[in-house]
Amino acid sequence: MPRTRAPTNAEGEASPVLWREDFELADGTLRDDGESAWTYEVGDDVEGKGPGVSREKLRAVASDATSIWKSEAIVLNGISRIGIGVDFFKIGNFVSEDDLRLSYQLDDRPLVLIDSLKFSPDPQEDFESYQVRLAGLDVHGAREVQIIIESKITKTSSESSANKVLYWDRVTVAGR
Repeated sequence: MPRTRAPTNAEGEASPVLWREDFELADGTLRDDGESAWTYEVGDDVEGKGPGVSREKLRAVASDATSIWKSEAIVLNGISRIGIGVDFFKIGNFVSEDDLRLSYQLDDRPLVLIDSLKFSPDPQEDFESYQVRLAGLDVHGAREVQIIIESKITKTSSESSANKVLYWDRVTVAGR
């Protein structure tokens, strides 16, 4: 079922997958209470096609509010190191205020930023893809980890806002 190779640890060895979300759910889904549970909080003022699952990816659209996707608390029983990976896709002409932040939280500790993506406003670059990976994260002593993705796609003219979309897929946590 996985469509990409397994995440690797700092030594380049394959790590067992602890948790993975491929968004193989009905279009428009904003919450999954299944095996890899997650929630997606969006503003009430979205433009264009609605947010949520779309063709087995999670879609974020233009809104005046920051949209927040959160995995469930992923149990780390006996795990000392993890890797986190997410694939992101940008479609449309974004502006400098648009961004996406990938973070994690161990237990009740503060959020830790993995990466903050800013997108090219160049109209020639209306499609970009990104693979964000963090390998060898020391989680010794932590009971659980949660993955958080925050997206902000600003509203501009109605035509360009409707055509600005972020997608993410293959959210993976692997560990040893």
